Amino acid sequence: MNPVGSVGTPRLARVDGRGGLSVDGSGIRLDWWVGADDRWRIATDEAAVRQRRLGAAPAYETALRVPSGDVFHRVYAIGGAGDPVLLEIENDSPAPVALALVLHGLRPGTRLDGTRLELGHDLALDATKTAGHVITAPDRATLLATVERGERVHPTTTSLPEGSAVVGLLHPIAHRTRARFALVLDPAGAPTVDLVAAPSATDAARGWDAMLRRGMQVVFADGGRQTSTDQARADLLLESGLPGAGAEAFVALEDWGFDAEAVELWRRLGWRARRRAGRDRSRSSVAPLIDPPGGEPADAAARLRVARDAVIAERSDGTIVLAPAAPAPGEPLEVHDAPTRAGSVSYAIRWHGERAALLWDVQPLAAVRLVAPGLDAGWTTDEPSGEVLLGPALVSEGGA
Repeated sequence: MNPVGSVGTPRLARVDGRGGLSVDGSGIRLDWWVGADDRWRIATDEAAVRQRRLGAAPAYETALRVPSGDVFHRVYAIGGAGDPVLLEIENDSPAPVALALVLHGLRPGTRLDGTRLELGHDLALDATKTAGHVITAPDRATLLATVERGERVHPTTTSLPEGSAVVGLLHPIAHRTRARFALVLDPAGAPTVDLVAAPSATDAARGWDAMLRRGMQVVFADGGRQTSTDQARADLLLESGLPGAGAEAFVALEDWGFDAEAVELWRRLGWRARRRAGRDRSRSSVAPLIDPPGGEPADAAARLRVARDAVIAERSDGTIVLAPAAPAPGEPLEVHDAPTRAGSVSYAIRWHGERAALLWDVQPLAAVRLVAPGLDAGWTTDEPSGEVLLGPALVSEGGA
């Protein structure tokens, strides 16, 4: 389940690979069904469903195929009062469709009319319009059968009756138009979200790009690796605000220069987690984790540990190892503002045939010694800045 939310919020929404949406600490789940001219399509069951992440941002677009086009489902956070997570359904086909927002986990008595629905579990759902029809049922199969038969219940102060486990809120969506909803994670005292003026998913993605320009920056030649690292940085910022964030998240925040978030998380850590963070903080002086067993880990902090250990490491004697996992000849690499005990380290690697041009700059807090054994086993310097053309590239031995 992919996290969605704003930095610093105590809980997040989660979206699965089909666009199903849930919220930490609640039993609430929102699914989506689309009714076209031929039949109803349930996103969790359809084969013609694709999903993509919008760059580094924790924002997701799921496409569901209908006759002559697609219906797009987008989930992203916009910040502000109530910590709203926007749900946008766009009908990109030339024919109108019906949308069923299917809610699971509501409590009996929940009010189902109006543009703000109090879902319980300290959650609310805002909509631009009241649902055209509301259907309640004891299970999904009964709900689907009712929807397919065309039975409708018009909302007139409707509340969820006893024995109902699932609710369908039906909204028409004309061709080339969209419907918007906001899942409000902290509705206490929060005004209704202005869904008309709310930022788009593209705007939200740009905001995340701006946020990720701070801290340590790495520019990889491999676009896939770059995207994975940037996405892990965004996920780390999200997850570091959760009550369960621990030592691993704190170390990753420090390693990647997210100082404000690291300070806030340290304040929340207990003494055992602080001791563990102290031990983990010195792990790179023993053995950098360059090639994790079993491939790339799913946890954001672990993924960032792998990425950092590939580009910079600190030995127990204070020596800084540049490019422990040296790039292949011809592959450039840039590292900017990497936090170390010796100060902030930046460097770049360019290639002249099989020879590596290394440029470095350290904003030193103490005397510094640099090595790059994966590029040239004999090179070392204590100069805080400079450039050098290193010898024939050697096969990296891990750099430690």
